[in-house]
Amino acid sequence: MEIREERLFEMAGRHGVMSMLLRYRGAKDEILAKIPTLNVQSNLSRTGELIRILGRFNRESLRVIPYKGPTLADLAYGDLGLREFGDLDLLIERESFLIAHGLMLEDGYEPEIELEAGQWRAFMATTNVLAYWHPGKEISVELHWELSPRYLPFPIDFKTLYGRREPSYPGGREVMTMSGDDLLLYLCLHGAKHGWERLSWIMDVGGMIRRHAHLDWERIISDVRGSGYDRTFGLGLALAGEVTKAKLPLLVEEMIQGDAAIPNLRKQVIEWLDASEAPSLIEQTKFLLQLQKSPVERGRMLYRIAITPSVADWRALRLPAPLTGLYRLIRPMRLFIDLLTGRK
Repeated sequence: MEIREERLFEMAGRHGVMSMLLRYRGAKDEILAKIPTLNVQSNLSRTGELIRILGRFNRESLRVIPYKGPTLADLAYGDLGLREFGDLDLLIERESFLIAHGLMLEDGYEPEIELEAGQWRAFMATTNVLAYWHPGKEISVELHWELSPRYLPFPIDFKTLYGRREPSYPGGREVMTMSGDDLLLYLCLHGAKHGWERLSWIMDVGGMIRRHAHLDWERIISDVRGSGYDRTFGLGLALAGEVTKAKLPLLVEEMIQGDAAIPNLRKQVIEWLDASEAPSLIEQTKFLLQLQKSPVERGRMLYRIAITPSVADWRALRLPAPLTGLYRLIRPMRLFIDLLTGRK
């Protein structure tokens, strides 16, 4: 079936693969034809800012792991221009966050939410990230003290991740980032959290598989089975194999074939990719629950989703420090209102 050019470009834009499509296909439209060059320029600018921030943190002896963004463009594609990204992601140690936060403010970055001194501890206990925007540089940075929210906890701690770092070379500069093994697991969890609604996330997984023959598949599978993420991981790899034709090792194929739920989950994702809108809140939650392998695990995840406050909950209503525990009650009420109003 032939896809109309307008539909093809619309889908590429929505899925974050416009630069990749135009690189290999080209475009008659002059504006579209400029997108790959503009993407390279933008990514080089963000890479320069990443290196500057890392140097700033290093001078303060802060341990930090950059991931996604420029480093993933290099690791998955070997080309800074083939991946589109809008922000810089940094993982820091929880106890270093307030120092890093102060440095970001000194450098002119504005946090998405302002809190009183006594509120930070409660905020960090229930969330995992804070976003910043620099109005002059027009660059967004996210500081993470956990890689994922509490209802989908990443199974490897910061110390282990930091000790297993590997070099990447975005823009020709060495930047230490997550190891290929750890990054592959993270990409599968991140995609699952959002229902794999963007094709670019699947392309990232496929790129990592193709470009990293040294991946320790036995260790990765041991890690995911020990943490209960074997279905989540298997689905991500199955999608990469189907969409990008990345060759999967035999033990991965066996893991995928051994889970009868994966074919239907994969079919659901493919349908979402072709849809004109992202999956709804209810659809995403149902999808996450289906990734759990037992009723107990589903119940635990649903409970955590319902009561764990997010940045949106903190923004919706400001409570003084002594009352921050009430966000666990505000969260389910806000979710209920979102469901009634159809808000994403």
